[in-house]
Amino acid sequence: DGCISLARTISAGRSSYRICGEASTMADLRAIGEHLADIHGQHEHQSLIHERSHRRFLDAFGGQEHLALLGRFAETWRELSEAIRRREKLATDERTRAQRLDLLRYQVQELDDAGLSPDEDEELAAERARLMHYEKLREGLLAAWDALRGDESGGAVEQLRVAQDNADELAKIDTKLEAAAGLLLDAVSQAEDAARLIRAYLEAMEEDPERINEVEAPEPHCRPEAQVRRHGARDA
Repeated sequence: DGCISLARTISAGRSSYRICGEASTMADLRAIGEHLADIHGQHEHQSLIHERSHRRFLDAFGGQEHLALLGRFAETWRELSEAIRRREKLATDERTRAQRLDLLRYQVQELDDAGLSPDEDEELAAERARLMHYEKLREGLLAAWDALRGDESGGAVEQLRVAQDNADELAKIDTKLEAAAGLLLDAVSQAEDAARLIRAYLEAMEEDPERINEVEAPEPHCRPEAQVRRHGARDA
C-alpha cells in the first residue's frame, strides 16, 4: 500500500531492527530513514549534517530544467571518460606494438647473423651421414664405377653399347627390333650419365675428421634447432 515501516526493539539491553517486518541491521535502517524523514530538534535538520546530501539538495533546488541539464552533463561525462579510456588503450597498444616490432627486428637480425638456411637441419644431417660413412660411400661408389666402366670390354656401359650396335644392325633386317634398339640407346646414355656422376662424386670426396667433430658437436647456442627454438620460428 506504499507504506514502509521501520522498527527498533530494545530488550534486555539489546536492540533488534526490522524493515517492513523483516529483520535488518541498524545501518540499513539508518540509510533508509535518511531518505524518508528528517529529525527536528533544537539544532538544524539532521540530514544537512551529511555532506553527501548537499549536492542532492542543490540539484533539487534547481528544478526540472537543471535536473535535465544535469542528466545531459552526466551522459557527456560518461562519453568523455570512455573516449579517454579508449585513447589510453590505443596509446598502450601502440607502445606494445612498437616493443613487439623491436623484438622481432632483433630476432630476425640474430637469425640473419647465424647464417641459417631454411633446410639447415636437413643439410647438417646429410653432411653428418656423409662424413661418418665416408669409407662405405667410397667403397660402394668405386664398385659401381668398376661395374659401369670396368676395363674397356667388361663394363656395363661397353656391354650395353655392344648390345645397342647389334640391335641397330638387326633392326635393318626386321624393323620390329627398332624399339629394342632405341631402348638400348637410352640405356647406354643413362649408364654413361650415371658413370660421370659417380666419377665426379668420387673426385669431390674428401675425408675431414675435424669437420666431423664440428658437425657432431657444435656449440649449443649455435645449433640450428637452438636458434629456431629461441626465436619461435617453428611456430611461425
